[in-house]
Amino acid sequence: MKSGNIYSVNDKGISDAINQSKVTKADVNDLFYSRGIIVSAETNRKSLADYFSMFIHDYYDYQKLAQILGTHNRRDKSTVSYIAMDEITFEDVETAANELNEKLGDFDATSHINRRGDTIEIVLNYRVVNFNKSEFRQVDDREAAITLSIENEKLCIRSPHEETVKNIEKILLSTVEENTDKKLVIERINLEGVSDPIKRTEFFEKLVNGLEGLDHYDVTDVFIYHPKNLDDNKDNDEDNSSSEESEGTVDLGVHITKASLKGEKVLQSEELSGLYEKGFYIWKIVWHSKSDSYDSDIYEFEAQFSNPDSFTDFSYLPRGFYRYKEGGAHNVSKTGFSKQQEKELGKKIEISALNAVDSILDSLRDGEDDEES
Repeated sequence: MKSGNIYSVNDKGISDAINQSKVTKADVNDLFYSRGIIVSAETNRKSLADYFSMFIHDYYDYQKLAQILGTHNRRDKSTVSYIAMDEITFEDVETAANELNEKLGDFDATSHINRRGDTIEIVLNYRVVNFNKSEFRQVDDREAAITLSIENEKLCIRSPHEETVKNIEKILLSTVEENTDKKLVIERINLEGVSDPIKRTEFFEKLVNGLEGLDHYDVTDVFIYHPKNLDDNKDNDEDNSSSEESEGTVDLGVHITKASLKGEKVLQSEELSGLYEKGFYIWKIVWHSKSDSYDSDIYEFEAQFSNPDSFTDFSYLPRGFYRYKEGGAHNVSKTGFSKQQEKELGKKIEISALNAVDSILDSLRDGEDDEES
């Protein structure tokens, strides 16, 4: 039945759930055994599902099926931010982290704090609810970690690029500000003040070519964006208005905002070059890198600005690697990185992204100096 925005599992929902392939024969046997019923191997699945759906069901029945069919933790992209440590101490940050658990009631979340030297890890267990999904997929139990460490005399904050985690991170930083009566200045990787589409695409070109110890091998996926400029539209409307009066033509108002290209050597394709000329720029990219050795695995990475209009909300993901085989070939299937590998490769992406931003801003400043002189 449905009441407002809340669903409860009805008989049909139970029957449909048991009929799904994710529910094994052993799972079905366990459900019936909890009722004191032994199931014959000869009884077909649909009959069992219909029969079980007629029982009175409790919370534990729902939990068992939800654990089998529900959504599970996924690998979110990571994001990073930096705070100067001029006016706060690492102890101030640790104090706020220890107070965080008391402020998570609205998120149905809990936190656990681990400190090792100049690194604090806040492990979050939280729940994301989406009532638009089917009954057994509405609740997604997740675990995530916010890592705080001192690097280059700054507080470095790494966390999954996920809405609930971002909100919890805001509470943490607000608590630091309340406790210290200091306003924190947060630095993030972005090109918010640079609207030039050529420079925005240049960021990703520098990013993929700037990973320390790795060479750019190929770009397989490029996602491009073309913002709708209101001033240009106004000019176009005036031009179209005059042309309609003289020629009777009609402006259809066609504007393509996003497009994507997939394949091999995408950055060198004529199709992409043609889209650059029309004002498109890259906002998301998937690429491959290799080390200098002849038997290197092929590493796959992804990076993007989630807000392509302002070029903010940078996030990244080391996706995995294709293992080297004899004869210069690589496995077709991808292998996931270990946590330590993800951490090390993630830092390489961060450094390359920071260098790309600095390089572009420096070139713009040099251009301004040349114009003035």
